[in-house]
Amino acid sequence: MKLTFASTVHFLCIFIAMVEALTRYQATPPSDAIVLIDRQALNDMAKDHPYGSLFPENGGYYLKDKDDGVVGIASDELCTELDAAFASAEAKYAQEEAAETPAPTSSAMDAAKRGTELACYPNCLHNFCSHPRCFNLATCLTYTNCHVCGSRKYCI
Repeated sequence: MKLTFASTVHFLCIFIAMVEALTRYQATPPSDAIVLIDRQALNDMAKDHPYGSLFPENGGYYLKDKDDGVVGIASDELCTELDAAFASAEAKYAQEEAAETPAPTSSAMDAAKRGTELACYPNCLHNFCSHPRCFNLATCLTYTNCHVCGSRKYCI
């Protein structure tokens, strides 16, 4: 009896903590998805689902597999961190886009250069994205050995 009561109390404490970690969501997230409490948990889950991407949805973030099934839900604390990461990435891409002035080159030269760059992967440029579903073809301004690419087309 004492063991059953202790187990029940322990379960309720964990359940309440998980529910409190998801106050940001507008509707109840899928119950079968794992709550990701920090960046390490997100990276670990992303390694288990290499074709997954992070989607801003329902007031938070869902990690979805290649079939768009929800496998992970970001906790409120992780959502705050992800908001900052995406804002930083958006600012970096906006700054890069504003500074870009494309030089006229032939497409054959571009293809040869791209082939040379890809041939030395991963050692030649640190920002080649190795994420299988990266939306950027070869280089990713925000790639820093991340495991997660977002639907906003940024690696975080």
